[in-house]
Amino acid sequence: MIPAGLIGSIFFVLIVKKTKAFKKVLCLVTILGASFFVVTMIAIATKSFLLVLITIALLGFTAAPAQPISLEFACELTFPAGEASAGGLIISIGQLTSAIEVKLSEKLILTFN
Repeated sequence: MIPAGLIGSIFFVLIVKKTKAFKKVLCLVTILGASFFVVTMIAIATKSFLLVLITIALLGFTAAPAQPISLEFACELTFPAGEASAGGLIISIGQLTSAIEVKLSEKLILTFN
């Protein structure tokens, strides 16, 4: 997943650099990543190792580029502000959101388990 994610990041970031279509490419990788996540879950249910391996690689190829594209897009949108400020704010908000989601998930699991 990680090597495929690195290749996907380079591929999609080069497309963004050439076309400046941040929003379209970000929507594309998000939709493809969600789609391959569903396909990976189906592949896991089949218990076919090769199929799971292929779908996880495709998931990494399409999901991993979302972060660098998002950070670059944030820097473009907040141009007068520094890149470090925009990137740091995006990462901090993402970490806060993740912590909240984990706590909510724990409560849901304890409630319905």
